[in-house]
Amino acid sequence: MGRRRRARRGAGAQQPEAGDVAVRLGGTYGHVAFVTRVNANGTFEIDEYNYGSADRYSHRTVTVGTANNQFSKFIRFK
Repeated sequence: MGRRRRARRGAGAQQPEAGDVAVRLGGTYGHVAFVTRVNANGTFEIDEYNYGSADRYSHRTVTVGTANNQFSKFIRFK
């Protein structure tokens, strides 16, 4: 594999961009998802597995925040 991607150092981004890994710290284990699109109204779309039931893929629209169904941190790769 050619070049390796590296995560930017620091606490993580506060607003999502397409290509980010969205992080939710709440719940028993926390959760991560892949940001596929950021919408003009501030919501963003994610692809994920294991939300709601094990081994299940889902695509949904979410918001930034700290509630159990929201994401508060974003890992951005160079």
